[in-house]
Amino acid sequence: MAPVKVNSLLIYRGQITRVWNTSLEVAVRVEVQNREEPTPKFCCSALLTFVLIKGPLDDLGRLRLPQIYPEGARQTVFYEAADRRRIARIKESKSTNNELAFFRDFLLLDPRAKENPSYCETIEFVLPTHTNNIQSTFGGQMMKWMESCAGISAGRQAIFSEVTSASCDALQFVKPSRVTDILTFRSVVTRSFNTSAEVYIVVTRHAASAEREEFTNEGFFTFVCPKSSSNPNKDQKSRFKELHLATEPEKMMHASAILRRERRITELKALVPPKL
Repeated sequence: MAPVKVNSLLIYRGQITRVWNTSLEVAVRVEVQNREEPTPKFCCSALLTFVLIKGPLDDLGRLRLPQIYPEGARQTVFYEAADRRRIARIKESKSTNNELAFFRDFLLLDPRAKENPSYCETIEFVLPTHTNNIQSTFGGQMMKWMESCAGISAGRQAIFSEVTSASCDALQFVKPSRVTDILTFRSVVTRSFNTSAEVYIVVTRHAASAEREEFTNEGFFTFVCPKSSSNPNKDQKSRFKELHLATEPEKMMHASAILRRERRITELKALVPPKL
């Protein structure tokens, strides 16, 4: 991926890949053009799922999105791949729900979680500028706050290096947050892979009218030690420290991180076709 520098020009392209009854998938590709390079270069890509909360009704009074069907071989590739991804997401969600819930409760409720050297906790206050037209916090704003917290966790495990985010996945928005909500972000490194690290993060909201906080969303971020990172000791390789696991929830997430990494690498190769 090409780096984004100050004064870089970013080019975004998006395309709906498939529409289901009340949800749709959008593929986004980002290219960057720097001053010294006349040709834009690939920067990053993403697949976003949006859901319908208000709109047209069918003959049975159910919310339904207008269907979009592929025209030509190229759109058919997008269309069929989107359905395979959706089936895989649903299947994976069912198989990992218990594991994630177990670790989520550990991070939220068990005092031992704060003893993890990579543990980080940050707090944000939702303002009107953070919300969209339906008065819930922008998904992109949530991702920005989540990445900041997760980055601190990754940085605490890095040796002779700064860290930079490489990817995020399994990011689920379960409940919305609103203006005046207090959001708490908690993150830990679940596994180190020499020059990369997986970070789990969970978010809760505390509304002014609520007695206690409630879970809103969670996800995984991958951070890497960049090759260009400043290293004061050139004889030492930049890397992430090994984790010392003290609890069963931490050991469980550490073990399953191998499978998540393999799935991540596989999905990355087919994330978005080269051109939209």
